[in-house]
Amino acid sequence: MQESKDSSAIENIVTTQNELYRAIMSPEDAPHMSSATKEVLMYREALYSGLDLPEKKGLTANTLVSIMQKLKNTTAEVRRGTGTRLVNPVTKETIYTPPEGKELIRNKLTALEKFIHHDDESIDPLIRMALMHYRFEAIHPFADGNGHTGRIMNVLYLVHMDLLPLPVLYLSSFIIRHKSEYYRLLREVTEKENWLRQTYCNL
Repeated sequence: MQESKDSSAIENIVTTQNELYRAIMSPEDAPHMSSATKEVLMYREALYSGLDLPEKKGLTANTLVSIMQKLKNTTAEVRRGTGTRLVNPVTKETIYTPPEGKELIRNKLTALEKFIHHDDESIDPLIRMALMHYRFEAIHPFADGNGHTGRIMNVLYLVHMDLLPLPVLYLSSFIIRHKSEYYRLLREVTEKENWLRQTYCNL
């Protein structure tokens, strides 16, 4: 629940612990929940649904689509339209324009899937997870829910690799504390090919 709450907060979807636990204990009050609380609960359900998928067929492109559909309660798949861009909320400057077109996006997700499952023990799984995370964020395959889906992907990968027995990694707390640097470093990979981090954040 804590990860669901803070992962949503990264996307400026904010609720309280009291609202969340009240919603869990009294599901009959669902019609009166705030939209933010509903979205956080959907994150939790999407994580649980994704937890079973890797055991059955691996962490695939279709797994990521299924997670996003559960998150957003939609039947939509990858982006079809054009004009998607990531914008600085203050300056309105375009920060990044992701790839466009269903076929291109699907091809890039297929390449990501192959990278996830590539049998190369020379890459530490945590390094591979960081590379996966960047590649997914760069593809930005969905009209909505990319950030949530990417963070769920990280946790599911660690479970799939038997590095976590349960999906209990609390990544979003760290990201919230260092949000501006997190986005800056993601951009620097794209803009400057800066794959090696030059600064250190205290845990």
